[in-house]
Amino acid sequence: MIQLSIRTKFMLISTISIVLCALLVFAISLKQHQQIYLNSVESNLDALTANVADELLLYIGDQDSSFEIKNNLLTFQKYDHILFSYVYDRNWNKINQYVNINKVSHSRIKHILSTLPEIKSLPYVTSEQRDVLAILKPIGEHDNPQGYLLVVHDFNAPIIKSRNTLIQLPCQSSESFCWLL
Repeated sequence: MIQLSIRTKFMLISTISIVLCALLVFAISLKQHQQIYLNSVESNLDALTANVADELLLYIGDQDSSFEIKNNLLTFQKYDHILFSYVYDRNWNKINQYVNINKVSHSRIKHILSTLPEIKSLPYVTSEQRDVLAILKPIGEHDNPQGYLLVVHDFNAPIIKSRNTLIQLPCQSSESFCWLL
């Protein structure tokens, strides 16, 4: 067994303590970063969905409004992480949809829909369902909707990307610091 001096033991314990504290602070920061990101996405998704639902109110009752509804749903095309959206009439018949074909397959849509609770029972707020956010908004008045808009957003992929970037940042900084020495 190696005999260490008191000074060496003290330095070793201090170094280990500092590293553990730094890792703990980093882990807490990472968790907080994810929560802030999720809250931001939820509020933005809520506002976007409310705006699209308001625009759909102009067309939801018309028989020949399929083009206008589809055109409004194409608003979601600007947002990479919106996977799909469905428009339902007041009797819960699906009348139109938008699918981000670059991000989601038909089988994944079926899987997501199977993990969601009964769509009719979803609250009118953003709800976290495994790796997606789902939001159901009434089209028209809450008490007497003319239809419903369901939007599903992938929050897992952006969080993983953001977390990886956050983890790589200190690594790049420490590499730069080492080069300076």
